[in-house]
Amino acid sequence: MFGELLGPVIKPCLWLLIAWGGTTLLADQQFGQPPGLLSPLSPENDGWHLYNFSADTTFYSVGLPYGVESLPPGTVFQPAWGSGAEAAIGWTEQRERTVAELSYDASYATETGFSGFQAWNQSLGGLWQRVLRARWSFTASVNAGIATRN
Repeated sequence: MFGELLGPVIKPCLWLLIAWGGTTLLADQQFGQPPGLLSPLSPENDGWHLYNFSADTTFYSVGLPYGVESLPPGTVFQPAWGSGAEAAIGWTEQRERTVAELSYDASYATETGFSGFQAWNQSLGGLWQRVLRARWSFTASVNAGIATRN
């Protein structure tokens, strides 16, 4: 039922999104991106940057939600909602021969209904690099992550 109603709406929206993304990409290549918090790949900017942020939601009208293999005996199927968000931030400092970076990523996902699925994921990483000579450099990095699901 929902697929028949949303199909004519979703297809034009997807094409509009693709066209907008393409024109934005071309505009950024032609005119450049202004420096600041939301331009994480600019080498001139030391400090904190927002690399990514996204959020999503899902409605399960038929079928089983993610994480549910089968319904408990005697239960009736009910629609369910799922949602999640992800963010990545980082800090960079560059000098003539040294680079230091720190990054943090976090994501959360949840689902209502039979599974009550919840997941929280985090990772932290660091990098230090020093140019020793023209063709030699020393790099040290550390990464840690934790994931929970209940």
